Amino acid sequence: MRAANGNRERRETVVLTRQAIEAILVSYMGWEPEDADAFWELAIRETTPRDLGEDEMWHRNFERAFR
Repeated sequence: MRAANGNRERRETVVLTRQAIEAILVSYMGWEPEDADAFWELAIRETTPRDLGEDEMWHRNFERAFR
């Protein structure tokens, strides 16, 4: 057995389904389902390339979702 002293490599990324993300955000963190939907939309945008014009729209949508 290896000691849990930080010697293990840590994952940089994980893959979660939409249902898993919603369960974490709503059930464990107390978010509203609408907030989990907004988070999902923002995550999708982060994984798709966008041009400079979309940056402004992304920030506006982020502000609207998480005021």
